[in-house]
Amino acid sequence: MGLIIERVLHEGLVTAPDGAENIYLNVQKQYLSRYYDLPNDTKIMGEIKDINRAFGELKDEEQLLKKEIPGNKITFILKLLSIGTDDYIYISKESWDRFKDYGIFPSQFKLIVDLTLAKIDGKTIQLFPKRDVMA
Repeated sequence: MGLIIERVLHEGLVTAPDGAENIYLNVQKQYLSRYYDLPNDTKIMGEIKDINRAFGELKDEEQLLKKEIPGNKITFILKLLSIGTDDYIYISKESWDRFKDYGIFPSQFKLIVDLTLAKIDGKTIQLFPKRDVMA
């Protein structure tokens, strides 16, 4: 159970948090930071459920992505924005190192991710442990 999002990867316009690549997914504050009262730099853990092209179908040479990317664990670092309705979850350098050789580029691919845990200051919070929430 967790927070399931389907989002296009973006390249950051603001400075990425320490330990993160400059690649992020947006998440509405009402489902994550505001709902669980999470601060900046919270680590958000989850699992990749699927990967697709942002627009159109995967090319033949990209079919490998469907076989090797889903099921992988991924860690993000939360960056709160003071304005707007979204926060950004930046892909951790550790996670990105496992995926970058596949040629997954911002604006070209979207991920379906099940976000299950938030970790801050040694404390772990389960995200929506009673049911899956689609956002």
